[in-house]
Amino acid sequence: ESVRIEHQVQGDDKTLPWIRATGRTKTPRLYRIYELEASEVLSAQYHELCPFPANQSALMDTILVDVGDRLWVWNERIPTTFALRVAELFWKDRVGGVTVIGKGKEPDEFIALFAEWNDWPEGFDPQSPPRPLRDILAERTQTFDVEMLRSRKSLPEGIDTKNLLQYLTPTDFRRVFAMSEEEFAKLPAWKQIRLKKEAGLF
Repeated sequence: ESVRIEHQVQGDDKTLPWIRATGRTKTPRLYRIYELEASEVLSAQYHELCPFPANQSALMDTILVDVGDRLWVWNERIPTTFALRVAELFWKDRVGGVTVIGKGKEPDEFIALFAEWNDWPEGFDPQSPPRPLRDILAERTQTFDVEMLRSRKSLPEGIDTKNLLQYLTPTDFRRVFAMSEEEFAKLPAWKQIRLKKEAGLF
């Protein structure tokens, strides 16, 4: 008897803020990317007719949230280039935008996908504001000067420092290693590591 239910039609009461879950055309499905593995985040409450199949607590590491005509790439920390490329391949030939967001910088359209949302506890570093996936990948996949890679200074956030060779131009690669990338790839792992250490790119 103490509970009062009031029905509202969107737009009738101009004083109420309405949040649209932009691009949502189906029940959200979540996929977790951790290091070099990915798997769907399964939930006992998932059903194609359930509007809120996951809780905020499911967000950890990197999570792809597929809502039909839009893909959100949520990140607990700076996303790896690997995770971003997985998201790009996942969304290949799909309609709608792909937006990369970070913990503590979630827009209202993303928060609207969850039945309940609480502010994150203190003690974490808020990530960058939401950005299109293509813009971040364009930064991550460009090439850099050899000395910049060696010093690791002034490089964009999220650069894969464990695989700096991918940021060399073919000309620089041949100049540094005196061979092509194809020839280098055929060498045994121990020799690749030794050459990268000698070049200051390990």
